Amino acid sequence: MLNSDKRDEPGSIQRTSDLVQLPTPSGVVTLPVGTPIAQFANIDPNSGANLCPDFIENQGHYFGVELSSEEKYALTEFLKTR
Repeated sequence: MLNSDKRDEPGSIQRTSDLVQLPTPSGVVTLPVGTPIAQFANIDPNSGANLCPDFIENQGHYFGVELSSEEKYALTEFLKTR
């Protein structure tokens, strides 16, 4: 329920921590450490199109950003009962 200005969007991009070797019809491609996972994990093998071009996977939504601190607390406590 944080405002998007307070989110750590660059930190939400999931990246590789090791070299990744991908087999392709033209040979193996090696991706460097730090490659955004969405850059290769969402490729349609038939067309080569990226099915998810937005590399920030955890953008969230805007529900609750305008709630007061007390309202956010009350909502969180209510959800714990469900």
